Amino acid sequence: MDDNRMNAVRRGETTHSLTYSFNRGMMSLRNVPELVLRAIEDNTWQDFIVECTGQPAHHEYLVDFITAPIPEGIGTTVEDLCGVCRLLGRDDVATRILERIDVEVLLNPECVLSESEAHHG
Repeated sequence: MDDNRMNAVRRGETTHSLTYSFNRGMMSLRNVPELVLRAIEDNTWQDFIVECTGQPAHHEYLVDFITAPIPEGIGTTVEDLCGVCRLLGRDDVATRILERIDVEVLLNPECVLSESEAHHG
């Protein structure tokens, strides 16, 4: 397996863990903030191999990954993901998500958010 494929598979494992944790209840939800930070820091959400299908996934913007249906994304809204992080006492992670999305929107006007995501405060 070449390095690019191996890295994509590894990123797929992180994104699968994040998706699984977010959608499986409070025991798993505790993992969400750290997995979000790892995904943002490593850009694992951009290009990865979907663990359950073995197919590649690509997202241009973080908001696309957050809102994409499972298993290619988390399958939620930015507001709900940030809410979970805040509920778990990780305002820093919610802030990091919102800062990243704000930069994406500023640098890429074509990155259009829904009404609720555009007013994330």
